[in-house]
Amino acid sequence: MALYGISCDDAFHVLKDCDLPLGVASPNRNNPKGFWRVDKDKAPELRHTVLTLVAFHDLEEKIRECDGDRDKGIKAFLNQNDGEGWMLPETLRLADYGLGHDDRAREHQPVAGRLGPRFYDWQLAQSPEESWRECHLHARNLLGQEGYFNLLGEVLRDTALGGWRDALKPACDLEKKESLVRVFSVALGFLSPEAWKNRLEQMMAIFQNRGFTCEPADTIQIIAGALKRVPKENRSEGVTAAGGILGETDFITALEHLLAAVPRRADHPWHQIIRKQIGEAAYRIIWAGLEMASPNRAAETQAPYSTEKGKMSQRDLFE
Repeated sequence: MALYGISCDDAFHVLKDCDLPLGVASPNRNNPKGFWRVDKDKAPELRHTVLTLVAFHDLEEKIRECDGDRDKGIKAFLNQNDGEGWMLPETLRLADYGLGHDDRAREHQPVAGRLGPRFYDWQLAQSPEESWRECHLHARNLLGQEGYFNLLGEVLRDTALGGWRDALKPACDLEKKESLVRVFSVALGFLSPEAWKNRLEQMMAIFQNRGFTCEPADTIQIIAGALKRVPKENRSEGVTAAGGILGETDFITALEHLLAAVPRRADHPWHQIIRKQIGEAAYRIIWAGLEMASPNRAAETQAPYSTEKGKMSQRDLFE
């Protein structure tokens, strides 16, 4: 919350009534959409919402101790308790934080001990590598393979150059080369096109480390997949970057893959960008290839709206 400029007063407003005594809050008394519903069956000092306010109060204290420097304050908050960060208090007196509405709030109440051990024995027996592996398995099961691969792409996007190999060590479902190709295409699509070339060198090393050979067709698929995901404002730069990475023939093949995945219309944004980037003659070659691959697809220019059967509908208006 501190990163977004939210103050303690703001947090108290958002979590209003979360500190009411057990059994007091109800839809008739409180905002039916409020966060007071969270853990309402627990004592106030054990509720997630209340502990969030206590932790946020501590964070603001750390920022004040750092003369208002937010970044230094956050760092101090995360590094307290010998680097463990903020931890559940053994006891908590809600009145110290402007919380609570009864006599209990003015007395120290036990907290950490009532919430159980911080770690279970099986967690302490796990190595960090095993723990991260388990986290990835949970993510894979929750998101499904496609969603998990998209998540891995986001992880790689936020990983510094040279760190991709270590970032993928605990990942699952990457036993096949095709899976790596999909993850890498997602990751490149998140990145600025100017960073693609350096990242491709990293990908080649990962392929080799995992016993795969990255064929030209794999690189084409990665680049074509990245182009499909690149933000609209970076599409022209993406085509330029692809041309600088791939040879002329492979570049055209990648563009064919891309255009085969979008509506075949000369006025479609991707068609317009590619025609402008590579010239009319080269674009016509790609168009002819698409026609040969699926000659029955409609190819004429279409208006952004259709009124067929008396029903107006949008056609890729916001592409």
